[in-house]
Amino acid sequence: MNHLLNTPIFLWMLAAPDLLSAKARAVIQNPDRSIYVSAVTAVEIAVKTGIGKLEASGNLCEEIQSRGL
Repeated sequence: MNHLLNTPIFLWMLAAPDLLSAKARAVIQNPDRSIYVSAVTAVEIAVKTGIGKLEASGNLCEEIQSRGL
């Protein structure tokens, strides 16, 4: 089954995994599931970082690839 992470879930997965529900963690960690992150998420993070509403460090593309998303 395929799953698309929305921006808050993606950010929580990276920075605050304790905020994820047990069900969300189970879905994300299940190797039998395909997890995707939309390009719109990257744009949303860039916009919010640019206007000072979010602090994001690191390379999101590398983070996505290293986690197999």
